[in-house]
Amino acid sequence: MYTNVRRRPRWGHDNACARARKWIHDHGGVTYIPSWGKTWLSILGLFEWCRTNPMSPEFWLLPSFLPMHPAKMWCYCRMVYMPMSYLYGKRFVGPITPLILQLRQELYDELPYEKVEWKKARHQCAKEDLYYPHPLMQDLIWDSLYIFMEPLLTRWPFNKLVRERALQVTMKHIHYEDENSRYITIASIEKVLCMLACWVEDPNGDAFKKHLARIPDYLWALGPSLIKTMDGKFLIVLQKCCLLLSMLPPELVGKKMEPEKLYDSVNLLLSLQSKKGGMGAWEPIVAQEWLELLNPTEFFEDVVVEHEYVECTGSAIQALVCTNTNGSWYGVWGVCFTYATWFALGGLAAAGKIYANCPAIRRAVNFLLTTQKDDGGWGESYLSCPQKIHTSERKIKCGSHGMGFDGPNSCRASRERCRASP
Repeated sequence: MYTNVRRRPRWGHDNACARARKWIHDHGGVTYIPSWGKTWLSILGLFEWCRTNPMSPEFWLLPSFLPMHPAKMWCYCRMVYMPMSYLYGKRFVGPITPLILQLRQELYDELPYEKVEWKKARHQCAKEDLYYPHPLMQDLIWDSLYIFMEPLLTRWPFNKLVRERALQVTMKHIHYEDENSRYITIASIEKVLCMLACWVEDPNGDAFKKHLARIPDYLWALGPSLIKTMDGKFLIVLQKCCLLLSMLPPELVGKKMEPEKLYDSVNLLLSLQSKKGGMGAWEPIVAQEWLELLNPTEFFEDVVVEHEYVECTGSAIQALVCTNTNGSWYGVWGVCFTYATWFALGGLAAAGKIYANCPAIRRAVNFLLTTQKDDGGWGESYLSCPQKIHTSERKIKCGSHGMGFDGPNSCRASRERCRASP
């Protein structure tokens, strides 16, 4: 953010740059930025690629039978590190302009840029960003790649025999993703990285031009190609909407969807189901959870492989039915126990469960009653997510009011209706 404001001075108000620079220095300096930040600073010329943890493009050459093959990674994580590894392998750095030289002086205030202790910077991360501390085993892997593999792969003959081939294979995968998503890619972070990788490959190439052409659509339009990039839970919601609309009069909502298309949507949902029965957010689960030990980020948890989510599973049950300890659940895609309990109760209700015959529903209702505020809302704090313990917000947030409980109606009234239901 600091570099963006410096590049666009009119964005800064109330001495924003000076206050931001002071905050950076007070929290250890710019070398304590997380790994993704180190990547972007290296691209800008404000950090050194050779002093970041390796993101070797040779990773994409691994045999497919290995458990850590990238095809087994969660697609979002895979699509972030694919263009990152290409840029790392190329050691791409933008033009060193007078502004970049000024930023070097500002960000590295105590020492000249050339005298920064880069070796220590690889594992440094501010405590404010350290959501997932790396285990010792992972640090040993990074150190081994950094000390032994990278010096070998960047020198002749391996830079010609291995590194260049790895870069070609990586770019081939990037082009495949671009073409498959019509140059929108899977999300905003990947869009920028893939577009930059295409520019580095060929600034005048068709791939980069096609990326540029899709920027306005990417920001504002919801067309067929953007729907292709949606994750599982949104596709489930779309299916539920179509099913509910098909139950309304045609003169009100228009021509009904063809049954064959509804069958196709059911088959799609079933194809996303994991072996354990749950639903992931993007794709079926094919990797083992121990691979999370290799999570290279410091500020995300559980991002290396796909996982089952109660939000997705509960929504899928509701959609399929539409076609013919404290009682709560931990939510990943919202805040947090209240949010996940909403989806879980919806799924149980869609499966025919009620308060009288389902202990899980009774425990969930008890959880919602004990956490409900005096004004009828819930107001769960975002701290529930990192702490994984239900934490109430001092001030009520409207987003936690009445989810799945008839808007403003009280949960206590909902419990009475549950007890009275047959």
